[in-house]
Amino acid sequence: MLYDNLIENNRRRIQLLEESARLLYQEWFVHLRFPGHEQVKIVDGVPDGWEIKSVRELLGKVLKKKKVKKEEYLSEDAVPCVDQSQNFIGGYIDDEEVAITENLPVVVFGDHTRIVKYIDFPFAQGADGTQLLVPSDDRIPRDFFYFMMSSINVANAFYARHFKFLKAKEVLLPDIKLMTEFSAIVSDSMSQIKLLRNQNRSLAQARDLLLPKLMSGELTV
Repeated sequence: MLYDNLIENNRRRIQLLEESARLLYQEWFVHLRFPGHEQVKIVDGVPDGWEIKSVRELLGKVLKKKKVKKEEYLSEDAVPCVDQSQNFIGGYIDDEEVAITENLPVVVFGDHTRIVKYIDFPFAQGADGTQLLVPSDDRIPRDFFYFMMSSINVANAFYARHFKFLKAKEVLLPDIKLMTEFSAIVSDSMSQIKLLRNQNRSLAQARDLLLPKLMSGELTV
């Protein structure tokens, strides 16, 4: 069906955009081939001006609201619910009181699945094992913070709680100037990803509206 093809094409474009930004993060902040790296002194694997921090030290506070259980999900309504599932949006709810609207974007980490999502729109938090992460320092760009969290390898403890392992991990925190430079480069990709996801939501709504009419014969191709 045309709608499904368009949705799949957009999904592939999203994957390519994310992978491009992820590779840039790896190049700069893991392999340490960032702009001007040739002139920066590196001692014990740490470039001058960078710091080693635990994830726990980098986490700020997030305003908590009621978590939404999966059995409360609706197929469509005002507030999207974000959980730790493979689907970017798990479902919807009609209660705007539970929507998280401040301190966005946030990073959603799946305590069981280890899935990491970048959420830059009002949403409700799924109840099953979702953790909301923001940086404690407002100078740390949120898109950089997302790719940092995504790059951390948390040991697979099957269906255990992984958040405690994530918080214990140590990461290299670059200087603010370099993080900001990275954010300036990837911000366009993140905007395109948001646009493509919104397009897919509209396409899926149109498909779901037309399909029953096609099957009933009310509409013909």
